[in-house]
Amino acid sequence: MGVRVPGLPSLLAGLMAGAALAAAAAWLIAGRTRRREAARRSALAHDLRTPLSSITAYAEILMDDPEQSARYLPVIHAESERMAGMIDRLSAAGARPAAAAPPVPPPAESSATSRTPLAAGPPRRVLVVDDDRYIVEATRALLTRAGFQAAGADSAHEALREARVRPPDLILMDLRMPGLAGDEALRRLRADPATRDIPVILTTGEAQAGLPEGAAAVLVKPIPREVLLDAVARAMPPVRPGEGASG
Repeated sequence: MGVRVPGLPSLLAGLMAGAALAAAAAWLIAGRTRRREAARRSALAHDLRTPLSSITAYAEILMDDPEQSARYLPVIHAESERMAGMIDRLSAAGARPAAAAPPVPPPAESSATSRTPLAAGPPRRVLVVDDDRYIVEATRALLTRAGFQAAGADSAHEALREARVRPPDLILMDLRMPGLAGDEALRRLRADPATRDIPVILTTGEAQAGLPEGAAAVLVKPIPREVLLDAVARAMPPVRPGEGASG
């Protein structure tokens, strides 16, 4: 017959309860760690794609118009150095950049080219919104060469004000911006009767699982010129009979 130890069942029950609590705590900590790591990788991908977007856009401009080299080559050089500095800091910290998303192939049949104006009739107005001034300038240059009127805003707050005062035909807006993010700005645009019908294309340096509600499209940076212009052409509302250029 076995020896009965007083209090042993209670002791075992306490140990099992403690082990369960420890396992639950470890699971919660691991979950938080995974979420922090996912957020870190997402922010890192966005930060690296920002200068890369500028380099891509300005390089495409120069391929069409080499005479602009004096204007845009210094920007490409500066953005390259900025990106190299980011990578150096990550390497020194022991971090590894997230893998870049595969390039998006241009549509098989695209009516958008840099040499043939995409906008027929009166120029349509596009508001480009990004907290990076180089991306705003480069995107405006590409759109202007395609036959659009392109205005710029360096924050979502400025874009909301501009959209109410002078509604554009389309808004091209970065998703991640300080102060007010692009998705929240999109919700505010949709809630305002004066701006709710303006098509909005979101741009981002992060892979997106789906299309945010109210967005016409989401483009992942760096955005090839053909992809950008094709998305703008698809989202641009048709000109109503007798309607001139907006603004």
